[in-house]
Amino acid sequence: QLREIYQEQGYAFVQVQPDVRIDDERRIVDVTYRIHKGEKAYIGRIEFQGNRETRDYVMRREFLVRENELYNGRKLRLSQQNLLALGYFQPSMSIDEQRRDVDNVLDVITKAEESQTGNLQAQIGYSDQSGLTGSVSLSKGNLGGRGQTLRVTVEAAQRTVTRRISTDFIDPHIFDSEFSSDSSLAFSSTQDQTELERGTIEELRGSQGFGHPIFSRLSTSLTYSATNRTFEDKDYAPTQLRSLTNALRWNSVNHPVFPTDGSNIVLA
Repeated sequence: QLREIYQEQGYAFVQVQPDVRIDDERRIVDVTYRIHKGEKAYIGRIEFQGNRETRDYVMRREFLVRENELYNGRKLRLSQQNLLALGYFQPSMSIDEQRRDVDNVLDVITKAEESQTGNLQAQIGYSDQSGLTGSVSLSKGNLGGRGQTLRVTVEAAQRTVTRRISTDFIDPHIFDSEFSSDSSLAFSSTQDQTELERGTIEELRGSQGFGHPIFSRLSTSLTYSATNRTFEDKDYAPTQLRSLTNALRWNSVNHPVFPTDGSNIVLA
């Protein structure tokens, strides 16, 4: 912790050596920390190794330091946490510092091993009410190595004439900015099972949300949602629903799928 205090100020080569003196008679230990700051250091090149799919700029935007900036050990540690929180890399990822011939310049090399970011799920079942049912869900994170997420889900049932299809697309940095985008579109067609017997109910839902960080792990978002519902029975007029939702999110989990630390809190 003492080293990190000085590394935040650019002293990358600081040495903290405790000098311990024991007084046997009084049973007291005196500890003197001798601090040798050394010279301030600067960031040279920031390089990435092992990212076969993920593009360099996706990793670089998670860094809190830039090339030619004053060295900051704490920001480098937080940058590694940001990269791991994406869920694209194995926990064994490391950030190494390589000293140049110039004493006060350090190159930062990130060595990463990519994780599996695609997921395909299929289900099939049977019930007396619905008959044969099935669903297929496809999810791909880090789409094309650009850090985007795409999810597609298809469901169907035999007897209740149920069909559902939904798509979600998330871009955490639209146009490489600090704004995020979350788009959703879904269609369903279901036979009315209530006593109203309105026939087939078709519903089209869509939403578009934009978010922006406030600081660190805290962000805010604004989402507009629209739903259009029609009924086979013409005695029931079509329904239209519109809503605008604002949310505040605190997200400090260390992995989006298998978190072991942190919290994810949403106020909407």
